[in-house]
Amino acid sequence: MLFSRQGGLVWQAVQRRRRAGRIQQEDALKALHELEERGTRADAGALAASLGIERGRAQALLRRLRAAGLVALAPDGSAALTGAGLRKARGLVRTHRLWERFLTDAGGRPWDLVHDEAHGLEHYTPPEVAEELATRLGHPRHDPHGAPIPSVEGILDAPADRPLVEAATGAEVRVSRIDDENPRVLRTLARLGIGPGTVLTPLPGGNGRVVLRVGGEELEIDAETARHIRVEVRPGPAQGISGA
Repeated sequence: MLFSRQGGLVWQAVQRRRRAGRIQQEDALKALHELEERGTRADAGALAASLGIERGRAQALLRRLRAAGLVALAPDGSAALTGAGLRKARGLVRTHRLWERFLTDAGGRPWDLVHDEAHGLEHYTPPEVAEELATRLGHPRHDPHGAPIPSVEGILDAPADRPLVEAATGAEVRVSRIDDENPRVLRTLARLGIGPGTVLTPLPGGNGRVVLRVGGEELEIDAETARHIRVEVRPGPAQGISGA
């Protein structure tokens, strides 16, 4: 009973540990993918900050991912996803964003709650279930926060956007996506009616506040909230938003 492979306590503990290790490695792949998407250097320090773990654990994770052929490590300590690592990471991103879309569209869940819920589901979703989700949803191209959903082939059609705080004051811009990991930011923007597709114009601000014109109305948000918004802008010099 203690060591039975069907239900023994020791075997169950081993299986739980294996699942935890697999989930942590998958989270690391997604974090590295996000760093690469942002154009940020990926290394043990950046990975540790992304996952909220100690640097030593992040280094051990990178070594395991390298041994699995999913990550390449450079002599300077930087890390890059291999072709296999990129495919696996984008598969996880696709499943996560499909679940977010399903939870909001079919489940009626608020958009500030679905990130954590989708994170719990993505690690236990076989590819065929992810494709069933995609079919049921009509093969959406974006998640509820505006982030692009990779195709089943792993192609990611990322928009040519930039942070709102880098947009030129007085230039009309369109919200392309919003970082989904800060529920407070998402609740604030939902209350103000700002989301993907919203057209707005940054105005002069100050004292850590960002002023926006939205549909003829002037709204204020704090600089931290503004940093979570990405926009598509017209060509022109970026002056930056005063107050950000």
